[in-house]
Amino acid sequence: MSKTSFIRPNFDFKTFVEVLRFRSATQPNQVAFTFLADGETEQATLTYQELDQLARRVATRLQELDLVGKTALLLYPPGLDFIVGFFGCLYAEVIAVTAYPPRNERNTPRIKAISKDSQAVIALTTAQSLDTVQSLMTKGTDLETLQWLATDNLSVGLEDSWQEPFIDGNTIGFLQYTSGSTGTPKGVIITHGNLIHNAATTYQFMEHSSESVFVTWLPIYHDMGLIGGMLQPLFGGFPCIMMPPTAFLQSPYRWLQAISRYQGTTSGGPNFAYDLCVQRITPEQKATLDLSSWSVAFNGAEPIRRDTLERFASYFAECGFRKEAFYPCYGMAETTLMVSGVQKATAPIIKTVQKSGLESNRVVKSTADDEDVYDFVGCGQVIPEQEVVIVNPETLACCKPDEIGEIWVSGPSVGKGYWRRQQETEETFCAYLDTGKGPFVRTGDLGFLDDEELFIAGRLKDVIIIRGRNLYPQDIELTAEHSHPALRPTASAAFTVNVKNSERLVVVQELEFRAKPNLEEVMNAIRQAVTEEHEVQVYAVVLIKPGSIPKTSSGKIQRRATRAQFESGTLNVVGSNVLKISDIAYEGTRLQRSELLALTPLECQPLLEAYLIEQVARVLSIASNDINHQEPLSTLGLDSLKVFELKNRVEVDLEVEVSVADFFEGMSTCSLVTKILAQMTTDAIPSISFSQQENNTSIYPLSFAQHGLWFINQLTPDAPTYNIPIVISFKGCLNLAALQDSLNEIIRRHEVLRTSFTVVDGQPVQVINTYVPLTLAVEDLRTLKTSDSTQVAQRLATEFAQQPFDLSAQLLLRAKILQLDNKSYQLIVTLHHIIADGWSIGIFIKELAALYEAFSVGKPSPLSELPIQYTDFLNWQQKWLNSERIQPLLAYWKQKLHGELPVLNLPTDRPRPPVQTFKGAQAKLVLPQTLKKELKNLSRQQGVTLFMTLLTAFKILLYRYTGQTDILVGSPIANRNRAEIESLIGFFVNVLVLRTNLSGNQNFLDLLACVKSTALEAYVHQDLPFEKLVEELQPSRDLSYNPLFQVMFVLQNVPKPNLSLPDVSISYYEGYNGTSKFDLTLFMEDSEQGLVATCEYNTDLFNTDTITRMLGHFQTLLESIVDDPEQCISKLQFLAPSEIQQLLVEWNDTKTDYPQDKCIHQLFEAQVEKTPSDIAVIFENQQLTYQELNGRANQLARYLQQLGVKPDVMVGICIERSIEMLVGLLAIMKAGGAYMPLDPAYPKERLAFTLADSQVSVLLAHSHLVNDLPTHSAQLVSIDTDTTAFADYSPDNVVSNANPDNLAYVIYTSGSTGKPKGVQIPHSAVVNFLSTMRQVPGLTKEDVLLSVTTLSFDIAALELYLPLIVGARLILVNREVVTDGAQLLKQLVSNNVTVMQATPATWRMLLAAGWQNENSIKILCGGEALDNSLACQLLERGKEVWNLYGPTETTIWSAVQKVNSQEQQHSVSSIGRPIANTQFYILDPHQKLVPVGVPGELHIGGAGLARGYWNRPELTEEKFIPSPFESGQRLYKTGDLARYLTDGRIEFLGRIDHQVKIRGFRIELGEIEALLEQHPQVQETVVLAREDVPNDCRLVAYVVTNENVTPSVSELRVFLKEKLPEYMLPSTFVVLDALPLTPNGKVDRRALPAPDSLRPTLTTTYQVPQSEMEQQIAKLWQEVLHLDKVGIHDNFFDLGGHSLLMLKVNNKLRAILQQDIQIVTMFQNPTIYSLSEYLIQKPEEKSIFEQIDKRVEKQRQSLNNQKQILSKQRHKSRDT
Repeated sequence: MSKTSFIRPNFDFKTFVEVLRFRSATQPNQVAFTFLADGETEQATLTYQELDQLARRVATRLQELDLVGKTALLLYPPGLDFIVGFFGCLYAEVIAVTAYPPRNERNTPRIKAISKDSQAVIALTTAQSLDTVQSLMTKGTDLETLQWLATDNLSVGLEDSWQEPFIDGNTIGFLQYTSGSTGTPKGVIITHGNLIHNAATTYQFMEHSSESVFVTWLPIYHDMGLIGGMLQPLFGGFPCIMMPPTAFLQSPYRWLQAISRYQGTTSGGPNFAYDLCVQRITPEQKATLDLSSWSVAFNGAEPIRRDTLERFASYFAECGFRKEAFYPCYGMAETTLMVSGVQKATAPIIKTVQKSGLESNRVVKSTADDEDVYDFVGCGQVIPEQEVVIVNPETLACCKPDEIGEIWVSGPSVGKGYWRRQQETEETFCAYLDTGKGPFVRTGDLGFLDDEELFIAGRLKDVIIIRGRNLYPQDIELTAEHSHPALRPTASAAFTVNVKNSERLVVVQELEFRAKPNLEEVMNAIRQAVTEEHEVQVYAVVLIKPGSIPKTSSGKIQRRATRAQFESGTLNVVGSNVLKISDIAYEGTRLQRSELLALTPLECQPLLEAYLIEQVARVLSIASNDINHQEPLSTLGLDSLKVFELKNRVEVDLEVEVSVADFFEGMSTCSLVTKILAQMTTDAIPSISFSQQENNTSIYPLSFAQHGLWFINQLTPDAPTYNIPIVISFKGCLNLAALQDSLNEIIRRHEVLRTSFTVVDGQPVQVINTYVPLTLAVEDLRTLKTSDSTQVAQRLATEFAQQPFDLSAQLLLRAKILQLDNKSYQLIVTLHHIIADGWSIGIFIKELAALYEAFSVGKPSPLSELPIQYTDFLNWQQKWLNSERIQPLLAYWKQKLHGELPVLNLPTDRPRPPVQTFKGAQAKLVLPQTLKKELKNLSRQQGVTLFMTLLTAFKILLYRYTGQTDILVGSPIANRNRAEIESLIGFFVNVLVLRTNLSGNQNFLDLLACVKSTALEAYVHQDLPFEKLVEELQPSRDLSYNPLFQVMFVLQNVPKPNLSLPDVSISYYEGYNGTSKFDLTLFMEDSEQGLVATCEYNTDLFNTDTITRMLGHFQTLLESIVDDPEQCISKLQFLAPSEIQQLLVEWNDTKTDYPQDKCIHQLFEAQVEKTPSDIAVIFENQQLTYQELNGRANQLARYLQQLGVKPDVMVGICIERSIEMLVGLLAIMKAGGAYMPLDPAYPKERLAFTLADSQVSVLLAHSHLVNDLPTHSAQLVSIDTDTTAFADYSPDNVVSNANPDNLAYVIYTSGSTGKPKGVQIPHSAVVNFLSTMRQVPGLTKEDVLLSVTTLSFDIAALELYLPLIVGARLILVNREVVTDGAQLLKQLVSNNVTVMQATPATWRMLLAAGWQNENSIKILCGGEALDNSLACQLLERGKEVWNLYGPTETTIWSAVQKVNSQEQQHSVSSIGRPIANTQFYILDPHQKLVPVGVPGELHIGGAGLARGYWNRPELTEEKFIPSPFESGQRLYKTGDLARYLTDGRIEFLGRIDHQVKIRGFRIELGEIEALLEQHPQVQETVVLAREDVPNDCRLVAYVVTNENVTPSVSELRVFLKEKLPEYMLPSTFVVLDALPLTPNGKVDRRALPAPDSLRPTLTTTYQVPQSEMEQQIAKLWQEVLHLDKVGIHDNFFDLGGHSLLMLKVNNKLRAILQQDIQIVTMFQNPTIYSLSEYLIQKPEEKSIFEQIDKRVEKQRQSLNNQKQILSKQRHKSRDT
């Protein structure tokens, strides 16, 4: 325990605002800060008065923005502006968040994370930096709301309005961000009180005065640079000289030169800075320095090294530097800055201790005889008013003086916690001793106090490492105590002990009070539970008496004390079970198949049983008599890796095949004996054994797996996709020569590591190169400070990992050393996957450690020579695949993967590129411990592995995301199922294709059983190489996606070697190369926190937030599964409650008042009362006022009532567009009836059906149309000739019994069966609609609306009624005008139209007529999807453009969206949000909500719903379903495919019935149409899937081009090829003058013509095939493409070909020519001419690999030259 008294300086400040105000008042003109921009030249200075003035100016602006108490992000470049901005925040009571401005995209994510975590509302920077910084910060994030302020161009005089804030020592000054353990930065809350205390104590400790001079190059946004370098001089009132960190790093001389020039007294930095000066400052530069003024040379922020201090003091002694000036100190962000510092002008204290004592956390002083010692540099005494205690982290008691423990700190400098991190604050800042004393902040650092001097020893970590796996004791303890009811909760300890140089797990567990169980049963239960859940063997299970386990006073288990008692035999033991670790050399015990076959079955049984028990004992390293031959082997700890080890040994010895499934099914030794004997007595296929081949060649064929990677490399030679990066860290005194020798020995031993790939006779081969030693390059990063060197090392490792390999190079392995400091190194290694796999990494690391341990002490290699090499495996694989053994495997996989293999259509954020890309990123999610526990319990209960449970859940997630029930997922398997290859480096890994059928709405447990069965079958049939499978299946190949599967699932469990070296600590991890091999790969890994899910995804397809959301859904799905595993998979919840609330409630919160007691005509009548004499409607040369229109409608209404029209009676109306039409509509509604439009332009058959089906009793018609009507029984009223019949009726408003629930109209729409259906719409639905539309998009009395839509299209109701209820003017035009763009344009202009609604087809017609409006019209567009091209053109001409969406069944428009030009530039098309009193739900086929971004069917509810279909109760019931979310409400199934965007708007994706499948691909035709319309010469287009030739479904694009310009098919294909994958390219393009339209103005898809079989128009000139070869190929092309002729220069794909057809041609051509033709050759020669030339072996085009061959030859020559040089050097060295 340590305290120091405090002598407070003369000045007494409460805040740093007071400090600066005081300095400004008392020392106004004294220069406070001087900035050396380049480390030498003075660029700027600030006096105290200037700083005060500028700070007030910034503060005033922040106060104006009302930001008091808010957080501000400081993003300044190096310079004095940062100081101004920082104090501006303090002066305004704004919380400053300091960060370095982003320089590039690589360093931006951390700053974005800080911004998000701190909830920053504004960012401060300079005017010069603003654009760059703002662009980087807002790119691809949700930080668009962040305000920005350039503080260096504010108005002069603004400072006079500053209002001094009411702050004190408790006010937050700023947030000091530090990296969290999870990688997420945490903001330490620093108050003014913290700052003042730390500044005052530092001032005292460093003995500063007004004569002091501070020189700093430290980053000003970091605690040491900000609090030490900026605030300390200000506090003390002495000058500070600053330079950017880069100035120092570029030339350390500048730092010392500044100290010399300005006679600096205080300066310093981390340990590396002093090393850098010694290394980089030349004797000539040193001669210019005077360092005699330097009295405080502080050293902190990283471990302080004795040799550094001594070197620096010695080197600069001649410059006047004194060793006593060194000032080692210790501190951290959580304690503001300084915790301890040495006494000024005294040499640092060095404590030398025995290394061996440190292993037991003891400080043992060394003697003169000790060789293995360690030097600690003292960090001084604790600063005044602070307290440091050294605590046993387990007992929470203070350590003894000679014990190392965790450093805890308390006092006024300790921050107030982490910003918005309550739990982490409590864990770190609220620690109490066992005595109750506290709170303290836990530093996580280990150290000790010696005579009040603080020494730092390292970091605290609690982890068990067995077989290279990190296991966490708390997990194992939880499993143990839950394994049996007789065990006491929270009373167990898990730890390891060393047994025969191997770490072994021990579990000590208390029994419950008064429990008297069968002890053997309890111990077996613990052993089995831990083994099954954690896949680790328990060496010892010890049951002890209740209450006897060592605990702290707070009840925390003391694991160290328990282990000590276990080892000393002093535990209060009730029962124990300790495995006997035998010394027998099991490897020597072998049993041959021939021996067994020579014996009788009775004799075989015991011999085989003894043999198997011995093998199990060998694998588990236990004694044979510990194994009960009747118990399942899994109870002993046989995990999957050990199963394969055991399987391999038995198969080699006995020449039998053992299934891994047997072990997973819990087979005992006894039952395994029976099964093996049964197999041996049948006629087995002779096994093929491994043997070393004679090395008479260095050229070998490729393995099947290598073939696959070689092919990918040919397609993308410059991609790092298949690079395997490893980063190996060394801590200690590393022998670089020994490390290089170790690496070279591995390369020498493993031939595969010096293998290159080339082409011989047109076939790829691998060449084993002569061993040439590799020279290990070293990059020295010691000149950088620790944080920078770590960052630079990460960058270098990433760049190293992303360098592509040339497969023809001699070495496909690269290695480099990064030296971070004197005892910290990283060996970065990158191998190409074609020569190694994940398992190989473990072998590589294990051999490297073993070799280094030997070579570093001059011993020979401890590794025996490899009996076989990778090429021997190749030979075995070729023989094996050529044997009859392969047939059952082929049969199995062909049966499993028969039929059409679907492509997984995950909802992507961008279209799939034409050629598969591999750009990748990763997102991580840690699943909680409790969930991991529940998943393991579920797996154990169901007799499956955790892999099977997680895979099942993942497949359900994919099913719920895509709606597909046939799901194929790839999963890698080590494929080390032969004992001989377990220790070989090489590419052995195989991929299993796991296919699952999720149809039938089965429950989870049923599906889990299916997945288990599939997985076990796949394990049994795993030996067939994936590439061989692809070759045999010949799936449809497309360069845009991976064959067979597009998604991978991996449970990471490759064994990691235990690494232990005497003088060097070693650790490693697999790096990341920034790529994604598949669309998406989900890695699952067990860890301390829980299960870590890492999703690697293709960034050309997915956004980060999409993947983050998907991982969240995976967690929710898993939680739903463990909650009730018997649920149907369609009902499993995968949306979080917050998402459900958002989708159901927040985004459907549309409740709005509207006149619910009114009908349509009553709204019109109310407007008549307001504007009776205003013009209501104009048609040609006729017009009516509101009063006249109302009067005429009332007269006709009375007449209709006389004819029996009343509520819900349908009245037909067949009238041309005219004023009579409007009068008729209003009259029908006023009479109480519902109108049913009959379009005169419709075919007679349709009119006849409509009249018959509706059974209208009254029919309003124009007299000239009467004779054209089909036969009907309705009473006919000729509205133009029968006027005398109702001319005398009263024009006053009619009284009818109609109410809002009665029908307003019935409109017949096309049915999917071709039979129209009548949609019944009530008044209430239309009134809600009109009330909404008058507000948004909005219509006012001043508007003029031009109506163009036929009455039979429901959207006409908006045009006719909306103007009449707001007092606007309605312009009607006849059909001739509506269908003629020029006439319509004339009407638009002459009537001064302000609003017009039309379908996209009508708007295109206007554009074609030359419309160039001057932004005076509000454009409403609906009825069909508004494509991007049209939207952009309309935006140029309209004041506003609105995209309208809605089915007839939900009353005209249900959603509206104002079109945004910025979004159109990014091709974002949205239909917006639901209108008032309308709800949207996007559901899957099981009526479950789909998440944001996932397509589903749009369902609509609310006030706009139709009553149903007239006389179609079954169809009504099918389409209008009960709402699953609200009792008594209905939803309409629109049949439209849509998805939510992240902001709640909805993206319309097209009709569900417009989705087609072509060759297994699900294609949205609208996507192709939208992209094709982006072509500058294409006006509009429609794409269909047609099957004009049986069994040949093709995409056909119908194109209308711009006038006088017709692009060729080749041009259109090339245009699309840049944007779409091959399978989405139309096979045929048909150019039309115009697209056929329905009367409603929609495209009539049924009227589109079938394409002819003529050769399309191409850019190439037709040239007849001449040679026999050309004619033969042409004939095949004509046959598969269904064309009358093809030319020799025509491109196969331009003619409509695709990959599947190319495969057909390939197969037929192979058969005809009787030669092997690679499919890749066909793709590379897509014309008849080029293919023919290739096939007849034209010399100059014979091989596509000529360049590679030349490159390889050059490299061989270079290598031969190197060998000759090396040989000469060796001869010389021998001679000397």
